[in-house]
Amino acid sequence: MSTNYQANGRPFYDCAKSRGDHVQTGACRSVGAATVDQVVAGRLLQVLGPDEVALALAAADEVTERRQRSTRASELAVERAQYDADRAERALLACEPENRLVARSLESRWEAKLAAVAEAEAALAVTKATVPALPPRSELETLAIDLPALWAATTTSAKDRKRLMRTLVADVTLTSQVAGDEVWIGIHWRSGASEQIVTRRPPPQYEAVRTPSKAAEFIMQRGPTLSNQVLVEELNAAGFKTGMGRAFDIDAVQWVRYAHHVPSPSTFKDGEFECR
Repeated sequence: MSTNYQANGRPFYDCAKSRGDHVQTGACRSVGAATVDQVVAGRLLQVLGPDEVALALAAADEVTERRQRSTRASELAVERAQYDADRAERALLACEPENRLVARSLESRWEAKLAAVAEAEAALAVTKATVPALPPRSELETLAIDLPALWAATTTSAKDRKRLMRTLVADVTLTSQVAGDEVWIGIHWRSGASEQIVTRRPPPQYEAVRTPSKAAEFIMQRGPTLSNQVLVEELNAAGFKTGMGRAFDIDAVQWVRYAHHVPSPSTFKDGEFECR
């Protein structure tokens, strides 16, 4: 599936545009990225229990030791190259100036040893640059105690979350039905284990903000005989809220009238009518 973005900037996973023929089939449906990401992240945090964290800390110790050995080997190579260069320099300085052939040979040898020093130092610099230092073990232990808080922290970037997820999750497969709101999320762990989690799509935005049915029924029953202002007062007195969770006002009542075709009470008294 490919990642696309809605007009409001929210990402969603879509399978139609990732197909070569760009044809959408009945079972090929898009789903909001947040619906999938929250499930996978929640499962990831469940998997990282105390035993797994202990193994991770042990692995971090092993990686630190291996890096130290690699860096130390490069440092010893620099020391050896510098020692050879110093010996070559001393041999050149001890040579009699009159012996030009020997002096020229010793000078070439010294220059070669200096080049070897420069090469060893460059190799050491590359080793240190490509192997960033791990955080201290005490810091890792502190972070591991409350991994969910670290995951949700504003200081943790989306890139860091994805990097952590990719170390444990090999791939995620999405399967949806032609009809219905269920989405099957298949998680394939790098350990070789697989599992499937069933979740539901969130309701469409128009359903999420729809006026609650009991409030709408109240307006449909009382609307034909009550003015908008009286309806507002009675709805709020009864504790009804709009689909957005706010108190009712005249605009909200008018919208329900329009949506459910609820007539307004007549403004004429009995026996009166409008002449045209």
